[in-house]
Amino acid sequence: AQHLEDANYALCERFSDLKHPRAAQDSLADTVKARWPKDTLVERLRASLRFCDSALDRAGGLRSAALASSLLAFETDLAEHYSQLATYMQVFGVYPGPIDTKMGEVLTLEKASPADAARAIVAGIIAGDEEIFPDRMSQGTGPAFFADPKGLERQVAGVPAVA
Repeated sequence: AQHLEDANYALCERFSDLKHPRAAQDSLADTVKARWPKDTLVERLRASLRFCDSALDRAGGLRSAALASSLLAFETDLAEHYSQLATYMQVFGVYPGPIDTKMGEVLTLEKASPADAARAIVAGIIAGDEEIFPDRMSQGTGPAFFADPKGLERQVAGVPAVA
């Protein structure tokens, strides 16, 4: 969403002498912005669309009604497209246990196959589960973590480390 916001400001600044106000948050890395809550991303995207409305209102040199109409249609299309994208954005937490990959080969625990884990993740997304536990181990420890993280920590502390 932050890339759409930046593109809106960059494009709409070209329509008039209006410059978008920059806040300290604007200079943060995209990796930081990507972790903002959905409400923040949606509001910032909407603010960029409101800026485009203002920029078009102030556009000086629009001598042709056809050009003005084209720009307005373009801006309306952007608003509809991007607002729908932001509205339907979903974030899922996927918390797998050991998966039978090269990384987990030293573990002597039961491991899910990558294919089974992938199927469970897709099924969780389709079901709209916000937290997805795609294997037997995570299905036991995941809910325990959310219910009592310190209790799970004490329980797992007795498990010997892998050499």
